[in-house]
Amino acid sequence: SDTSVQNSAVIGVRITVANQSSAWHLQEPHSLKVRFVVDGSPSSEIAVSVQVPQLFDFELSEQDEAIGIGAGGSNTFGFQLLNTGNGDDSFNIELSDNIPEGWEVTPMNSVITIAKGDSRSQLFTAYAPADFDSGSKVITVTVTSEDGVTTDSFDVEIMRSNIDLSVDQGDIVTLSDNIANRAGKLVIPIKNSGFLGTDDVVVSAKIVGGRDLGAQTITANPESTSNAEFALEAGDASGTVRFEVRIEVVGEDSSFIEDPVDEFDFSIEYFIDEESDDSPWFTLAIFVLGALVIYGGIKISRRTAGSARF
Repeated sequence: SDTSVQNSAVIGVRITVANQSSAWHLQEPHSLKVRFVVDGSPSSEIAVSVQVPQLFDFELSEQDEAIGIGAGGSNTFGFQLLNTGNGDDSFNIELSDNIPEGWEVTPMNSVITIAKGDSRSQLFTAYAPADFDSGSKVITVTVTSEDGVTTDSFDVEIMRSNIDLSVDQGDIVTLSDNIANRAGKLVIPIKNSGFLGTDDVVVSAKIVGGRDLGAQTITANPESTSNAEFALEAGDASGTVRFEVRIEVVGEDSSFIEDPVDEFDFSIEYFIDEESDDSPWFTLAIFVLGALVIYGGIKISRRTAGSARF
C-alpha cells in the first residue's frame, strides 16, 4: 500500500450565525449535521450542537402614572411589557413594600414568561381604605429579567378621586361666535382635571343687563373638556356684551368637588362683518348705488329728450 498518503485529516468548519441580538436563544441548542460525501455518495455524518448565548432586555410602555380612587373604593393600573431580548424570558414583577397601612394592592408579586419579540400587559388593583379623603400615595413597580440584573421600575401616584372643574375665559372668546347682528352661540368649555366624572354639571348664563340664556346640564368626564352651548339671537350680538356664568355640580356628586367654580363674568366684543351680504353697511351701499344709477339714467333720458326737440 501507498504509505505516502495520510489516512486521516482534520477538517476545520466555521459556523456563522446571525447577529446575536437577532439570533434566537433556545433552551435546547440548535442542531447542525455535517455530512461527509465520497464520490457523490454519503459516507458518514456527525451532529454538532450550537448554543446562542442569551441576551436579556425589555421595554416598558403605557405605564399609568396616576390613578384616582374614592374612599373605600378600588381602581386598576398597569403597563405593557415587551421582551426585546433574543430568547424566552421569565420576568419577575413586584411592588415596593411601601404600601400604606389599610391599603391593599394585588398582585404584590408575579412572574410572566414572554417569548422573544412578544409583549404582555400586567394589571394591578389597588383598594383604598374608607378614611382615604385627602393626599396621595406612591407605589413603585419593579420589573426584573431572568438574569436578575436587567431591571427597570416606575412610580404610580394614587390620588383621591374628585371632580376638579375649571374654565379658561380666553377659550370662551375663542370658541364663541363674535359676528355682530348675527345669531350664534356662546360656548363655555369646562375642563375636569379630576379622576372622577359626573353627569350633573349645571351651567347657567345670562347677559348682564339683558336676557337670561337659561341653564344646561352637561356631563364632565374625567380628565377631559366638555362644552356648554347657549343660543344667541342676532339682537344679543352688538358691540361689547358682558355675560355672567354660574357652574355647579348638583346631587350626590357635589360632595366630590375639589374646589367649586366661583360665579364669573366676562366680555365678548362683536365685530361687523363688512364682507358679508348681511352687513347693514353693505345693504346701504347697494341701496345708494342703485339710487344713483336710477337718478343718472333719468337725467340722461331727459337731456336726450330735450336735445331731440331742437
